[in-house]
Amino acid sequence: MKNISKSNILNYLQSKIYLFNIPIYIAINAKYFKTKPTKTIVEIKKKFQNNLLAIRSSASDEDDCNNSLAGEYASILNIPSNN
Repeated sequence: MKNISKSNILNYLQSKIYLFNIPIYIAINAKYFKTKPTKTIVEIKKKFQNNLLAIRSSASDEDDCNNSLAGEYASILNIPSNN
């Protein structure tokens, strides 16, 4: 299971887990954001309509079978989606 992103895992789990709710999320690739920042921001505003967001960074090497880098990347909470 190398190089499987957290968003891929969340997508998979949404169809398999019924005992708890996975919050609505959007995964944005840094390269995509750099080439289309305005489009990305419009997508975020549309999807989350004035809700507070948690912005998390991650990397493909953050977690795998042999390694955990939990807490090594930034999380920023309570960001207005219209900001």
